[in-house]
Parts: sequence; structure tokens; C-alpha cells
Amino acid sequence: MPTRRRPLIALLAAASFAAPDAASATVRAVDKSGADNAKVPASSSLINPVKPAPQSNKAQEQKTEEEFQKIKKQIDAYAKSHGFASQVQTTISRRGLVVRLLTDKVVFDTGQAVLKPGAESLLSGVGHAINIDRTHPIMVEGHTDNVPIAGSQFPTNWELSTARASVVVRFLIRVGIDRYRLGAAGYANLYPVASNSTESGRSKNRRVEIVLLRQNQSITPDIPGNG
Repeated sequence: MPTRRRPLIALLAAASFAAPDAASATVRAVDKSGADNAKVPASSSLINPVKPAPQSNKAQEQKTEEEFQKIKKQIDAYAKSHGFASQVQTTISRRGLVVRLLTDKVVFDTGQAVLKPGAESLLSGVGHAINIDRTHPIMVEGHTDNVPIAGSQFPTNWELSTARASVVVRFLIRVGIDRYRLGAAGYANLYPVASNSTESGRSKNRRVEIVLLRQNQSITPDIPGNG
């Protein structure tokens, strides 16, 4: 009778869309146990699928935090021992480990994207510390103040910030960081960390940030206050 066929048709339709691995895994489990050599009906794995318990990410997250803390301490110690403590700030944020390099006087001249001689020692220490971790992606970000460029080879702060980030990326490749982990971005004056109304604030905004990203995190900079 038609009313008796409808459940069968629904079951076959479900079977046609079910993943074969779920059914085959159930059959293999029964066969290997030796407890029952009878064939398991295909419908049994569809009606009562065997689902593995979800694994917690807490262990991996804890490992990541420990690695970030280790790298942060090493960078802080290196900066202090080499006289860069006022130029380097490290924080662990939502996105990951952020290494902020204030560019004035040490990394770049005003309006330029050529590394100053003293920058190589600073970036070498930072690069070797970051390379303790070999799995997380790294984003290098250039930032500027809001003062328009005058008399520079770069038409706007967009080009300047991007060029500076790219120069730092090339240097990090030289010190041994896998190029496939690296990315460069320039944000001009979009993400200030201080007020641009004072020279002190503008100096803090002229920076390059090297971000050791958490897995599956956005590459967009944290908005101040949401870190």
C-alpha cells in the first residue's frame, strides 16, 4: 500500500545524502570487534549515527598563550638590554601578540621607507624571538600620523605605510622567518593609538606593528579599546 512505502522512500532519500564514512565506520567497528559478524543494516548508521565527542580547544589555547608569553618576555628583555625599551611595546591582544615599533629616530627617517642602521639590530632581535613559534601567521602593519606628506617620494601616507611594512617583511625573511607566514599591510592614519593633536601623540602613531596572529583571527587591527 502507498502508506507503507513512504517511510522506506524517506529512508532511502536520507541514505543517498548521508556521508558514506559514517556508515562504513559503524560497519568496521562491528567487524573488528569479533562480537558480531552479522551485517549491519545500512539504515542503522543513518538512524543512530555514531558521532565522536567534540574535542576541546582549551589545551591548544593554553599552549598558544604560553608561547606568546615566552616570546613577549624575550622581546622585552632584548629591547631593554639593547637600549630599545622606549621604542618597543609588546601586548597580547584579541588578535595575538602585537609587537609595536615606534619608527621615529630608530627605524625610519621622516617620510622614508629605508631602514636606518640601528633598525637592523632591533628587527633581528624581534625576528629571532618571533621565530620561536613556527606555525602562526605574521602580519606586518605600517601606520602613520595624520599629517600629509610633503616633499617625499610617496604621494600619500597610504603608500608610505605600505612601503614601510613591506621593507620590514623583507628583513624578517632575511633573518629566517618563512615568507609564506608573512603578510604586509599599510593603514596610513586609520588606526591611531594616541591623539594626533600633539607631537607626542603623532610620534606614537608613526609605527610599525608586527602581529603574531592567533589561528583563524581577523588580520584587521584592533580598534583602540577593543584589544
